[in-house]
Amino acid sequence: MFNVTGGELIIILAVALVVLGPERIPEVARSAGRMINKIKTMTEGFSSGVSDVMDDPAMKPFKELTELAANPRQK
Repeated sequence: MFNVTGGELIIILAVALVVLGPERIPEVARSAGRMINKIKTMTEGFSSGVSDVMDDPAMKPFKELTELAANPRQK
């Protein structure tokens, strides 16, 4: 996702240790994990919502227009 290499990760952890201190790192890591989980859940919900809307029979004409626009016929 962020393409962080091993060396970069070590530097980030060292800076976090200096800035936050060893007592707060577990708390911050838990908070970051919860936030990432919430973001994942929200994006999955958004994706499924878009899929549900696009699967609605009323959207069929728009789907056809999208397909026609994506594959124009040339003479």
